[in-house]
Amino acid sequence: MKAINVVLIGMPGVGKSFLGQRLAQRWTIPFIDLDQLFEQQEGTVVEEFISLHGDDAFLKREEEVALSCSFSSSTIIATGGSIIYCQRAMRYLREHATIIFLRASLPLIEKRLSLRQEKNIVGLGGKTIALLLEERQKLYAQFADLIIDVDHLSPEEILLSLENELQSFDNTL
Repeated sequence: MKAINVVLIGMPGVGKSFLGQRLAQRWTIPFIDLDQLFEQQEGTVVEEFISLHGDDAFLKREEEVALSCSFSSSTIIATGGSIIYCQRAMRYLREHATIIFLRASLPLIEKRLSLRQEKNIVGLGGKTIALLLEERQKLYAQFADLIIDVDHLSPEEILLSLENELQSFDNTL
């Protein structure tokens, strides 16, 4: 069977890690959360690293972590939302996997982010979430093979949509 590699991208709070884990469980293939891999390698959480070293240092390490991923067997990868600023990593991921952009509306992202403890978001600086979303949406779409709108869908509906879109995109699944 051909290797099935899927990379989930999108804003923080869209469900990349949650959905990636569920998809990997359904397909019984490995799941990699790049933020967790980063934290294992650095020995600290992403937010603390950003607070101590800044966005640029984080992006450099985030890119290195992404480039260290092996695609020798089927894998589902959930990225951090800022991976889109790492052009070399995005080209590498796109070369080896189907990139799926999980797109959400501003109200949904703001709602989900308000529930999160961590507040460090790369690129936010003095910007609003709305401006950051506008900036990133274009970049996500540029690299995406598929786009799934997650608003108004349950996790199960999103998973079914992911599977259907992947099947249509790659008839070998």
